[in-house]
Amino acid sequence: MEFRVLISALLLLISSSSCIKEVKIDIPNYEEQLVIDGRIISRGHNRRIQKGSSILHAEMDCIEKAGRLKEDDYAKATLYS
Repeated sequence: MEFRVLISALLLLISSSSCIKEVKIDIPNYEEQLVIDGRIISRGHNRRIQKGSSILHAEMDCIEKAGRLKEDDYAKATLYS
């Protein structure tokens, strides 16, 4: 069930091209930040090798670390890379 929620969250975030922004601020390489209302909710890093996962890229790690959010929160979220 959690995997299905995680995938749904990722698809919801990437379904709108305006929610993923490449920015020129001080974000370390290969780090993703999930921001809602100007607050960093979570940070993610590539953990495919460390966790032995074929899908745990920085984006997925970031969304997973954010935990369960309300649908409205996902609508307001921006994933920075």
